[in-house]
Amino acid sequence: FFQFVTCCVFAVGIQKAGGAGMIVALSVKGTIGGLVLGMLSFILWTVGAVVGALLLIQIHRFYRTSGYSVEKMQAEAGTAVAQNAGVRKAVVAGVKGSMN
Repeated sequence: FFQFVTCCVFAVGIQKAGGAGMIVALSVKGTIGGLVLGMLSFILWTVGAVVGALLLIQIHRFYRTSGYSVEKMQAEAGTAVAQNAGVRKAVVAGVKGSMN
């Protein structure tokens, strides 16, 4: 979601926000090259935002039709972390370090 919002901000091209989008492209005066590059940036950021939105919608539909919920996801993530040997070793090392 954050990536989608970032793409939208950059596509609009708010000055001093870091993206060369539509507003920045249209404010360039005197050079056609700057306008072309700014509009190209606007088009590519817009494509990125559209693709991001479509992927968010597709993933949301997939999880809803699969019967997943936030509670199931949290439980699954918790058990996966608890079963990870690297995580367990790090926790044990942290506990041993705090006891010394």
